Amino acid sequence: KANLQLFVTRRCQLRCRYCPILKGDSLMPLATALKGADLLLGHRSARVRLDFGGGEPLMNFEVVRESSAYAARRAKALGKNLGFYMVTNAVLLDDDVLQWAAERGVLLEFSMDGAREDHNRYKSAYDRGLDPYAATRAGVERALRAGASHFVILVASPSNVRRLAENFEHLYEIGVRRFDLSYAIGGVWSAEEEKNFFAQVE
Repeated sequence: KANLQLFVTRRCQLRCRYCPILKGDSLMPLATALKGADLLLGHRSARVRLDFGGGEPLMNFEVVRESSAYAARRAKALGKNLGFYMVTNAVLLDDDVLQWAAERGVLLEFSMDGAREDHNRYKSAYDRGLDPYAATRAGVERALRAGASHFVILVASPSNVRRLAENFEHLYEIGVRRFDLSYAIGGVWSAEEEKNFFAQVE
């Protein structure tokens, strides 16, 4: 593949029930991220992409910022077309991050499952006092105002699948126009829930 994803941390403010990533306190050192960039830029393709994930990559933003700057310099020297992509819950998304994303042309992926009740059902906060829905919505709205390149992934789960279209409408009313629709993995979907999923998609 002509893209490489760096899991720059296992830290995250959320504990999403369908997330397969084991959470912890580890942070990727900058030296490791730079080696990853070198590995990617050694690919034979003239068009490559460096992805940042986690955990929540903004909890190790300095490594994200420094490694992306390094990769951009190396790509220019090598004559390669380099793109950037980051998966984030948007909780730490601020003007500094948005400015970096604009300068680097980063495509941002936000995970938001709809209205507060359904979003928070599967996305619980690690620290008490954080409302995952409010925090993510604030970040998404900040990105919308800034005109950031982004899309929102909406995850359907057995418990909220009957409200999938309703939750889509909720995000649309916020201002989201680019979506990726997915479904929760690692759980059991009954035949009826599967039927409801496709009905709601239609």
